[in-house]
Amino acid sequence: MALDPWAPPSQTTVPASVRIIEAVAELEGVDPLALEPGLDEVIDTDALDYLLRHDGAPFTLEFSYGTHHVLLTETAIHIDGRTTLYHD
Repeated sequence: MALDPWAPPSQTTVPASVRIIEAVAELEGVDPLALEPGLDEVIDTDALDYLLRHDGAPFTLEFSYGTHHVLLTETAIHIDGRTTLYHD
């Protein structure tokens, strides 16, 4: 069963922040714990995770994480132009 970062907090989820860390680590070929700086040093990860669980209006959030460009919308997470996770 795939874990859904858009699921309500009462369900088991993989937060968007974890998905971003895993995707960037994969792109760099390193362990997620080896990434510098930590994602929480770049952006408020609690707020980031909340955005994707919130059923509000459409949104776009862009930020740099190391040398990578991260784009979040209400339906997808894109890293360096690649869609890493999509939600209908």
